[in-house]
Amino acid sequence: MHQKARADATTAFANVLGAPPSANELRFLLAEGLYDSTYGAGWHDDGVGSFNMGAIHAYPAWKGETFTYTDSHPDGTRYTQTFKAYPSAVDGWADLVHEFYVRRPAILAGARAGSPRAVATAMVQTGYAEGFGATEEERIAGWEKALRSCLDEIDSQQGRNMPAITIRAQNPLGENIGTTTVSDLDSPGLSPLTEIYGAPVMVVYPNGWRFLKFTPEIQIPVKSGHPYTPIEEQEPVNWSWQSGAAIGIMGIAVTILVGTLQIKR
Repeated sequence: MHQKARADATTAFANVLGAPPSANELRFLLAEGLYDSTYGAGWHDDGVGSFNMGAIHAYPAWKGETFTYTDSHPDGTRYTQTFKAYPSAVDGWADLVHEFYVRRPAILAGARAGSPRAVATAMVQTGYAEGFGATEEERIAGWEKALRSCLDEIDSQQGRNMPAITIRAQNPLGENIGTTTVSDLDSPGLSPLTEIYGAPVMVVYPNGWRFLKFTPEIQIPVKSGHPYTPIEEQEPVNWSWQSGAAIGIMGIAVTILVGTLQIKR
């Protein structure tokens, strides 16, 4: 469940914003999808198969499919609401990227900073989510707790489900200089991007910077100074006069041997 959600959310983010998400951008996007809809799998009745990742409401301007469902206000009262439905999981994630990050830059800023408190505050104050509690502070605190719990689960699953892979190491000129082993613990986002673009190469810079390059346009950072095993260099051949003399003597010996064999015939 988590691995597919990571792949779909990464694709959707790149489709909307033109570049793959950073580790924190992806983590908080997944956390919202996990909490509000269990990655779209938590809906019942008419919501099944809607691919609505963030419990996003459908307003009159929405031209896509919809379904009705029961939601709750902060005071606990229930009401019937029309929600959006999408043709695929990637489409559902893409609209969540738009609603969560594009329309609400304060949420994106909090996610980039890796702050559950900042994201929760922005979610409530921008009207993205109501939450539960009598006061705004209680609702923010509730969302912060929910985000932290979801982030813990996401991080735990990432560590268990994302194995290490061996890839080539190259210098900035594109020359192969060795091999290395990397995992999502070294570079969050490695696995979903590998599923989309194939295995990357690690670009090694002299100042210690490391980047995983999937395509010329798609690159993500690795921990600075990530180690690699250099290719063993062979000693270059030294074409001195001694080497030339030795080769000449060997050539004469071969010629004599061939001539001797011909005489014996």
